[in-house]
Amino acid sequence: AHYRRGRATPEEIRERVTLLQERIKETCPGLCLYPGNELYYDSEMPDKIERGEVCRMAGSDFVLVEFSQSVAFSEMKKAFHEILCLGVAPILAHVERYACLYEKRDGVAELLDMGIGLQANAAGILGEHSGKEKRFLKRLLQKGYIRYIATDAHDTKERAPLLSKCIVYVRKKYGEKMAMECFVSNPERLLKAGHE
Repeated sequence: AHYRRGRATPEEIRERVTLLQERIKETCPGLCLYPGNELYYDSEMPDKIERGEVCRMAGSDFVLVEFSQSVAFSEMKKAFHEILCLGVAPILAHVERYACLYEKRDGVAELLDMGIGLQANAAGILGEHSGKEKRFLKRLLQKGYIRYIATDAHDTKERAPLLSKCIVYVRKKYGEKMAMECFVSNPERLLKAGHE
């Protein structure tokens, strides 16, 4: 769920996830749902995280953070520094969307050095939106910088999941090890961190 002012509280999100899990247990018995928010960064976000007003990923210390696509790199770094000082582990959502990371060649490496995890969208890796995104993500995947590949799906038509197609593509282009890390191992570590 996206976090926006006035939306569901962490408690309400957890309750809804529990109810939905109960509803799908017969039709999708192997599917486990976990609560979390994609946090759209604003200056109040560190305080909201500290006060527990946002839902961390699967009850872990990980938070998924999204910025305005026009964010300056210096602003992004400052925001991540503030979040890291709270003892949480930020993951940058949609790494392919930020112009500042295209402009600053070593920007992604700087974020990694800070301890920021990087998430890419399956559609971006497949080149569904632009060749520029696909080329950027190709470079990051070749360097082993991407930790998570997710859907950013909003529906089944306009913004469909594309995960099955993407995992086949990543296996073919970048190898089984990369596919396992981005689709299985790293997400599993995040889930386990929420249950320790």
